[in-house]
Amino acid sequence: MDIRGWHKVSLIDYPDKVSTLVFAYGCNRRCPYCHNPKLVLWRYIWKTRRIKESAIINFIKKKNKSKKWIDAISICGGEPTWQWSLPSFCAKIKKELGIAVKVDTNGTNPRMLRKLVSNKLVDYIAMDVKVDLLNKKSYNLSIKILKKLKDYEFRLTVVPTLVRDDNIESIMEKFKGAKRFYIQQFSNENNMLDNKYKKIKPYPKSKLEEWCKKYKKYFDKCEIRG
Repeated sequence: MDIRGWHKVSLIDYPDKVSTLVFAYGCNRRCPYCHNPKLVLWRYIWKTRRIKESAIINFIKKKNKSKKWIDAISICGGEPTWQWSLPSFCAKIKKELGIAVKVDTNGTNPRMLRKLVSNKLVDYIAMDVKVDLLNKKSYNLSIKILKKLKDYEFRLTVVPTLVRDDNIESIMEKFKGAKRFYIQQFSNENNMLDNKYKKIKPYPKSKLEEWCKKYKKYFDKCEIRG
């Protein structure tokens, strides 16, 4: 895989597990509020160092040699599902390390998600809620694939211009019956793909709490992040 970032130890990216977090390069989307422009725009490729799969695998082997410190690997991006080598990387992790695999996705490649699931190469999938894709057939197929899994989550970043009182109900209806749904606070700090979004003021936490309380009945678990 083309991996351009790596947090060796993370306590927050895989629920109830210690994971190592890797960042796949490239994305088929250009979400203006994205905080990883260096992983999305090709003009930055010369400014990022490619990390070998073997370096990640050897690190985990060393960490887990005498005691299992790393329980899982979390693969995010960018958008990892558009890299053809994602299944082979997941297979290596499974075969050589025997730890859990989590994949973060924007839900635009259901064919890849189905391949990962059918070949038992992934244990947990986290899918971003993209408001502009809710009526797309392929995106809705990804929703259906996740809902059949044992462990998964949907997460909605509440950008005020995109998520509002007049459309929040229709958004939540789309994911009704999901096991885990997270309402994530939008952050206007740090660089974004479109820095005009830095001028947008995030909702107060009370607004997120209001939505969470109102729609938690739709899900097994509904919580606020950020």
